[in-house]
Amino acid sequence: MKLTCPACGREATRVRAAFGDETAAYCQNCGWNAALAAAKLRSSASVAQGVAIFGLLLALLGWYRSGLRAGLLLACGFVLLPLAMAWLTRARASRVERIPGQPASATRTLPSAGHLVATDTAEKTLKYQQRPRGPRLTWRGRLYSAGVAAVSILLILFACLIYRDDSQALFSPKGLLILGGFGWYAWLCGAFFVSRWKEFKLLTDGAFARGVVFVQQDLTRSMPRITYTFKDSMGTPFQKRVIDFTHGLFEGMPVSVFYDEREPSRNMALESSLFRLD
Repeated sequence: MKLTCPACGREATRVRAAFGDETAAYCQNCGWNAALAAAKLRSSASVAQGVAIFGLLLALLGWYRSGLRAGLLLACGFVLLPLAMAWLTRARASRVERIPGQPASATRTLPSAGHLVATDTAEKTLKYQQRPRGPRLTWRGRLYSAGVAAVSILLILFACLIYRDDSQALFSPKGLLILGGFGWYAWLCGAFFVSRWKEFKLLTDGAFARGVVFVQQDLTRSMPRITYTFKDSMGTPFQKRVIDFTHGLFEGMPVSVFYDEREPSRNMALESSLFRLD
């Protein structure tokens, strides 16, 4: 996915830490987000160094318990490899820090959408303000919806097959445990469609406001989360933490927020969702 710098409109660069799932974005042209990107990379490198210290203790224990060969094998996997990743990540951070035009501090402050480059045309903004709108699922949204629907059907089929021949198995401890697992995953599938329906309603009839991404987080074994901020029609600020299904939003990027005028805390960001507005 192509990233656009919200400060100058040029193409932004995505950088990933060699250790872990941490990613960041910055602009080589104007230095947007470079200080924060470098800070995130150095934090990831520090984690890798911590893993290397733990690996050194593990290698020493292996040497003491099983001999020099075992210690060397453990050191290669749990000391040398994390140190190499830490060095590579710090090298990337140093390269980002040398970009001119970046702020002197990486301190995160609440950004404002007013000073950012307008990525939406006046025509698009006018279209977003008109109601009702016609939201549609993106290709990613169709893929996710089909996958979740397929999982839901499989859960129902598996449950029917398990309890078809022995209905009394439902009341056994093992049967209740299996039923609880099926129920949990079925609840997750249902919650997915309920959330999409709420987003659909907000996109159709909700009020429109410009927002900006405040925090971006990469979570291990999960999709990234963003926290965006916006102000409603009364000027009251709101923040919300959501899943970024696009994997393409970073600190300082503008988002189109649609919210319930009676309860602005019920809101969603179009750019991070599985929907689009034609």
